[in-house]
Amino acid sequence: MYEQQAPGSLSVREKSSNHMAHGLPTPNAPAPVDTTIWGLVPRNPIQVTNAFSNVPEDRVFQDIGFDGITSEEERFRRQAYLANLSSTYGTGSPVYQQAEADPSSDDYIHYRDGRFGGDVGILERYKNFNNPEGNSPVSGGGEFSSAATLYPDAEDLNRDNTLNETEEYFQYTVDLKPSDAPEMEIGTNFIVDKKVVSVSLANGQTRNETWYQFRIPIGSYNKVVGNIPDFKSIRFIRMFLTDFQDDVVVRFGELQLARNIWRKFQYKVDSTGLYSPTSAVPLNVGAVNIEENDQRLPLPYRTPREIERVQTLSNNGVNLLQNEQAMTLQFCDLPKDDAKSVFQTFANRDLRQFRKLSMYIHAENAEKATIPFGDRDLTAVVRMGNDFVNNYYEIRIPLIPTPLSAGNLNPDTDVYNDTLWNPRNSLDVDLNRLTQIKQNRNLSQASMVEIFRELQANGHTYAVMGNPNLGEIRGIMIGVENTNAPSACGEIWVNELRLSSIDENGGWAALGRVDVNLADLGTLSVSANTHSNGFGTLEQRINERYRDDFIQFDVAANLELGKLVPKNVGMSIPVYASYSQTVSTPEYDPYD
Repeated sequence: MYEQQAPGSLSVREKSSNHMAHGLPTPNAPAPVDTTIWGLVPRNPIQVTNAFSNVPEDRVFQDIGFDGITSEEERFRRQAYLANLSSTYGTGSPVYQQAEADPSSDDYIHYRDGRFGGDVGILERYKNFNNPEGNSPVSGGGEFSSAATLYPDAEDLNRDNTLNETEEYFQYTVDLKPSDAPEMEIGTNFIVDKKVVSVSLANGQTRNETWYQFRIPIGSYNKVVGNIPDFKSIRFIRMFLTDFQDDVVVRFGELQLARNIWRKFQYKVDSTGLYSPTSAVPLNVGAVNIEENDQRLPLPYRTPREIERVQTLSNNGVNLLQNEQAMTLQFCDLPKDDAKSVFQTFANRDLRQFRKLSMYIHAENAEKATIPFGDRDLTAVVRMGNDFVNNYYEIRIPLIPTPLSAGNLNPDTDVYNDTLWNPRNSLDVDLNRLTQIKQNRNLSQASMVEIFRELQANGHTYAVMGNPNLGEIRGIMIGVENTNAPSACGEIWVNELRLSSIDENGGWAALGRVDVNLADLGTLSVSANTHSNGFGTLEQRINERYRDDFIQFDVAANLELGKLVPKNVGMSIPVYASYSQTVSTPEYDPYD
């Protein structure tokens, strides 16, 4: 199976004309046409309306397929083709009879057509439903409409009246084989999962059918045609199957474009402070979810039991459960001391209002791994800070892989869930502990350009590098490192990265103003404004609360000192004086 992605229209056939069925001539509306090796095409490149002729009798002259000729004309133009079949198979053979009836194989047949008997199956009924010749017949007033579409067929898919003949595209290839072929195993040929379902047949028997889930990275194309520069303007996708030696029925479930806000980190995950390029070991970033991978082998996916799936209300008023998924990092032949990671960046985020950072982590060996990695051979690495090389906090978690034999357990039990999402693998960090490690580093006079680590009681390692600030986190990185195994082949899942334990310590605020009238001497105004750390109004969000102790004091006097001298002097001495003081004591050092 081939898939081609292109910025311009991908034409079915090579030519310099744009076929539009409603542009073909009729006895009531003559129109110029050009002759090609395929048939006839309208000479007028633009059709104002997207509709057939208003005269019903004209329909049979326009609804004749992309070659622009009827089956009778096809037999005249394809005489050499039919003669070749006749000499090879004979005029009485089914091959010749089918080709002679419709040389272009483009005749439309409705699935309720009278030529089908009651014992004809769905596949045979829909086999010719997508063909273009005769797919828009004039309604005959029957109980059912036999038309597939009311609009004329046109090769101008986006209706911009422009013929694009530039062949430039990215091509992807998927090798389709019988289900028992090595190419159809998970981990090869872009196959990430497969599901075996039991199907009840019309004869009362049951049969197992296998559905495959392919996930093709956009950058894993195997061929580039033309001068296509990148993926910024992809508008069309063309898919086709070829090189089959027998009749094959392919059931195509769905085609989706999966967006991922996590990007692969292109540098080494080390503590040198240098931007050294990462190794050539490939890293596959994907997703596993409860809707598509609940029968995954060898370990079916299940949602962590502390997490409840979000409900959404459908159009008919029924509550539906939204899909729940985890990100997976798949790797193979990862050598010792090498690491692979992904990251995402964002605008400055203040984490100081939260106490904990948590995440579920799962690890497993690949089925094809020759030497499985063991307990604590792999380490999950989480970094967050201004960057991931010179200024960051780091958490390292030795991983306990889930044994593949756990797939024999009932996947809907707590025992299986706790084995799949081993609590010892979970990330559960007290953010105050990270700031304490930074303070310990500063007090110990350790170098800021070298990583400073502290081993925790649970076996995790916390570290600080440079001068990160929890009030200005600009990105987070998640990776896996081969710490002890000679080579590692497997994957890890990460799920529900979240902040919790909101700081609920409140504060208070006060505002006051006093105006004093000193008779005819003048006026005196005193105002004060203060708030404490943690105060916020009802409409403010958590991160908008004040993080300082604040006081502002203002005194202003407007006096006429001439009132203090004898009246006979006749002197006016206006005086204005003011004093203002503002003091803010932040909870955290703004420079550290």
